Amino acid sequence: MAKKAREDEDTHRQGKRCGYNLLSDGSIDVAPKYKREFEDILSEQRALDRMLRTLTDQCFELQKIISPKLKRVWDDIGEDYSFDNTKFQYFYKDGIITKKDMPPDESDKE
Repeated sequence: MAKKAREDEDTHRQGKRCGYNLLSDGSIDVAPKYKREFEDILSEQRALDRMLRTLTDQCFELQKIISPKLKRVWDDIGEDYSFDNTKFQYFYKDGIITKKDMPPDESDKE
């Protein structure tokens, strides 16, 4: 038991506010105060990650429903107004459709 107490004494260090144990591999066994703070924050972070994952999954499912509807409207209006999708990109905003020259094809550069 005396040897264990001596080992603890040799590895214990004092920070400015809390003590810690320096482990043989150089890592630090932090004080209980910091362990609690880390665990509380990491728990909150894991909860946020789960919420974001759930929200992302739900958005993906909704997007699968919306995308075909949007494509249908673009196809219908493109056919009705004779859009040239090979030369232009079309954008809708506030009841107005604008067009922009199609960017050059990357394969043409080679």
